[in-house]
Amino acid sequence: SVTTLVLVDIDHFKSVNDRYGHLAGDEVIKLVGHLLQAFKRPEDTVGRMGGDEFSMILRNTRAAQAQLLLADVQQGLRAKCLTRADLPVVSLSIGLVEFAEDMGSVEDWIRAADGALYSAKNQGRNQIVGSRAASEPPTGAPD
Repeated sequence: SVTTLVLVDIDHFKSVNDRYGHLAGDEVIKLVGHLLQAFKRPEDTVGRMGGDEFSMILRNTRAAQAQLLLADVQQGLRAKCLTRADLPVVSLSIGLVEFAEDMGSVEDWIRAADGALYSAKNQGRNQIVGSRAASEPPTGAPD
């Protein structure tokens, strides 16, 4: 069975806190967390990595399937923000990677997903980028 690791980062989150205040920032974090929970299946796992970053482990899911699911999450977030006058419209940068047998460890898997997330940010944010191979840890990733 195939398992895909997903890393999700709220784009320009520091600006949300600076411009709208920490209460709005907290609401954005809650909204993203609730959306990820709403889109997960019983066999999947969602967690907050810290700050404005979340992770998902999608069991029995190929990267292409995960990209479709996460595009729905992005659209759902935009729709929710548009209905909330108290929140700015925010977007998500998302990196994902299928576990590959040639990855030596879970750390390699996380590094590969983090590299895909870094690429999503580098490509202008509000992107979903998939990777298949383990990669070197990114340096100087944008906030």
